[in-house]
Amino acid sequence: MRVISKWQFWLLTTLGSVALLLVIANIVMANGNLLRQSEINQRQQFVQQSLQLETLYKEIVRALGELATKNNDEQVKALLASQGLAIAPASTPTAAVGSSPTPTSDGKKK
Repeated sequence: MRVISKWQFWLLTTLGSVALLLVIANIVMANGNLLRQSEINQRQQFVQQSLQLETLYKEIVRALGELATKNNDEQVKALLASQGLAIAPASTPTAAVGSSPTPTSDGKKK
């Protein structure tokens, strides 16, 4: 049986200690990554839910604006204005998205 020298013992002990420290660092970093991934998943879920409700919120705001204009409700108009939403007068029709172009006086479409 071969006996290792003193310097070989210390070299192997040092290498083993470094390997153990690297394993511990890897475990700590993996746990940190799991926590961050959980936070990111929660944020992603919030964004997905917000996107699903966006159409509903737009319809609610549109209905509020129409009712405020129809009933001349200055408080609702002020509330919408405080949120940065402008209310167009009811007599001004707005072009619908995807509507056909209007013909000019010479019969050509714009």
